[in-house]
This record gives sequence, structure tokens and C-alpha cells, in this order.
Amino acid sequence: MVNYKQIIPEKKWQIGPIILFFCLLIFFFDIFFSGQSFLFRDLFCDFYQWRVFVKQALLSCNLPLWNPYSNMGHPFMANPQSAVFYPFHLIFLVMDSVWAMKLSIVFHIFMSGILMFQLSIHLRLTFYPSVFVSIAWMFNTHLMVHMEFHSSLTCITWMPLAVLLAIKITETVLNHLNDSILHIFRYIVKPLFFLIMTLVVQFLAGNPQPLIFTLLMICSYMIITALTQKNIRFLGIQVLIICVVGIFSIGIVMPQLILTWELIPLSIRGHKIDPDLISGSVHPFHLITLLLPFFWGGPGYFHQWLGKDWSLIEYWLGACYIGIPTLIMITLSGLFFIRKKSDNHIRPLNPLLFFWLMGSFGLILAFGHYTPIYMLFYHIVPLFDRLRWPGNALCIPVFCFSIVAGYGFHWILNNFQHKSDKQHIWANRIIALWLCLLIIAVVLYFQADKSHFLSVWKNCCDEHHILENQRISDMGLLYCI
Repeated sequence: MVNYKQIIPEKKWQIGPIILFFCLLIFFFDIFFSGQSFLFRDLFCDFYQWRVFVKQALLSCNLPLWNPYSNMGHPFMANPQSAVFYPFHLIFLVMDSVWAMKLSIVFHIFMSGILMFQLSIHLRLTFYPSVFVSIAWMFNTHLMVHMEFHSSLTCITWMPLAVLLAIKITETVLNHLNDSILHIFRYIVKPLFFLIMTLVVQFLAGNPQPLIFTLLMICSYMIITALTQKNIRFLGIQVLIICVVGIFSIGIVMPQLILTWELIPLSIRGHKIDPDLISGSVHPFHLITLLLPFFWGGPGYFHQWLGKDWSLIEYWLGACYIGIPTLIMITLSGLFFIRKKSDNHIRPLNPLLFFWLMGSFGLILAFGHYTPIYMLFYHIVPLFDRLRWPGNALCIPVFCFSIVAGYGFHWILNNFQHKSDKQHIWANRIIALWLCLLIIAVVLYFQADKSHFLSVWKNCCDEHHILENQRISDMGLLYCI
């Protein structure tokens, strides 16, 4: 088991959350100090109103079983996105609803950053790479656009903790593999309990898709680790742990699950539904937004977003920008992985390899009907046919490649001084290539006014034209044809 205090001095470990907190204060300066508030479509029209409704009902000593204000009324508590049982919504009962929503959003982003920091430390990254990973995870466009969907944000928040606990459990089992099963469960009882509670909190947050993607990652890690060890007993124990986690988690969330299960046959998703493959699948061309997040237009409604004509129906479905520095570090992470081959420290599974594979797999899922993988899951995996918008799977590659970038940063800080190292030569080549690309991009940007095509690209990066420039749509259609 890795002791983070051996990797990062205690004072630095305490500074990490402080750095993340000040980053949040800067990023949300207007929210905290200028009297402004979040005014997103679904957040204001749905989630904020739901929190006010729940507050009024509970303070009146009533259970909000029925919502009489929408259309002719419909079940409220049975709707999982109402998140009545989510424990961190208690803040809405004791504070003004506007400030409670502000603090709820900022708290969940901050908490997710701290948990990612802890996960990075456990993966043996040093202080600065761990902070880098946390910032990349907290401020990527995927997490930012999901502020509009409060239930999704509150569920994604706990993804790093679930993965961290799954890794800890796997390492503990591997270290005590020769002990009896009862003794092994005594060793893992604490992380096992917290993993169960983490999944319970994710379920109660109200959005099933991030929870399913979390389960996919932790189960994949535990099973793949056992398979790489070629030990049947290890595999059996891992499967048993997964079953125990599932049984206890379902038992705890039963009050919400029973209500939701009764509602499902009566809902529009009670039968086979359209997963919105046409309008919700990420086209491979959309990956250019990893470099230029507004290349195809910016956030807006249907008439303000060109993606509806050929791929994604709205901007938020394809939001996956994690920053140019992060992309550079991702390309350098392979050097760190190659160097780790000579490391004598035995781990159950190389985390870098796992997150590379898992991130790539999540990207394939996000491609939806552009690859056969999503449809395979749609027909085979239980409840997968009840999910919509394949683009939501982008939370997997965004999560995984944020961690992968930390390995690249770690390599730069700890190995770049070895000038005779073969990996150092490759690092110079990669950095030189990125510098050339960035220089070309800057030159083209300042020369954009001389070319119609480049002026369109420049305008799509201009905040004053992001939502209004029809030429973006024309260029996008021409490019796809």
C-alpha cells in the first residue's frame, strides 16, 4: 500500500487543496463577489425549481411524492433526478436556495478536484503532477457544461473516489492473497465500506449514466488486474467483492430504487427507446475541439450550433477540451510508461496502461453509431438500452486522460535531466512537434483575415461571434462533405 506522505511531504499535501480552492475562487469570482448566479437552461428551469419544491415540502413535514406544478402533475420522488435522498442536498434546507445552488456546484467541483488529487498521489505521482491532474479534471469543458445538469455533476464528482477505493481494495487483496477469505475481508473492510457508500451516494445523486461508467471502470480494473495475475483464486475473490458491493449498495438505496422501479414501466423509457444515436454520437471530426473547443461553434440552442446538421444536437454533448498543456503531457506519458518497465516495484496492474486503454474505450463508446462497439453494449449489457446520448461517455476519456497527463508531467519533472536517455531524445522530438504546431496555429490566427476559410475559424473563436456566425455552420457542412 502506497503511503502518500512518503511521496509528498505533509506540508505540500496540505497546500494542494488550498491551491485548488484559490483556483476555484478565481474561476468563479463573479459568482462569489459580484452578486451573480448560475443561469443555465436545465439548472434554472428544472433542478433549481426542484430544490425549492423539496425544501417547501420537507419544511412543511410532507414527502414530495407528487409534483402538481408540471403539466397535469407527475411523480416526483420516484424520478431519480429529483435526488430527494441525496445527502449533500441538505444545504438547501438551511440556506437561501440561490446561494445553496451556488455553493453546491462549487463544492462538488472542489470535492472532485480533491478526490482526484488523492487518487493521483496514490498512483505515485508527485505533488505538482497531482495538482496538474486535479486542475485538468476540475476545469475541463466536459465538467463545466455539466453544471447545467446538476444531477450529472453531483454524480461525476465521486468518480475519482470510487476508482481510488477500487484500486486500494485490489492492492490489499493481492498483498494478502495467501490468507483466508475472511482475513482478506478484514483487511479491506474499511475501503469496502467507503466504496459501497460512494456508489450509494452516486445513485442517490440522480443520474444513472455517470454511475454506470464508474461501475464500468472499477469492475474493469478489478477484473483485468486478476486476469493479468493469471490467478483463479484472485479472480474469484475480485468477483465476490464486486457482488458484495453490489448487494449492499442495492440494499441501502432500496427506498429510492423501489419508487423508481415502479415508475419505469409507466415512463417513456419503460419500453425500448431511441438512444439518439444520430444526434448524440460524437463524430470523429469533432475531436478537433480537443485543440479548438469552439471550432464548430459554441454553447447555445439548436439554431446556434452547427453540429445538429451532421452529428451532435448540442454543444454540451461533445465538450471534451482538457487544455493544450494536458494534451502535450498525454503524448509524453508514453515515455514514462516505457521507463517504468525497469521499476522493481510490483503493482497489480500498470495504472498508466489501464487508463490509456479505458480512456480509448470510453472514446469509442462516445462515437456511438460511428463504431459497432456502442451497439454491442446496447444489445448485451443490461439497462444499457435505457441510456441516451452516447456523447455522455466522454466523461470516461476526460477522466482517464487527465490522469494520463499527470504521468507525462511526472516524467518531465523527474527524468528530463537524463540527456543521454533514449526517451529524452523522443521527448525533445515530441516537444518540438508541439511547438511547431502551436507556432503554425498562432501565425494562421493572425493571418486569418486574409482568408475566408481562416476568418471563419477565427470568428468561431471570438466570443462575440460564437453563437451568431452562420458562416461557422456553412464551413462545418463543407468540411464534412
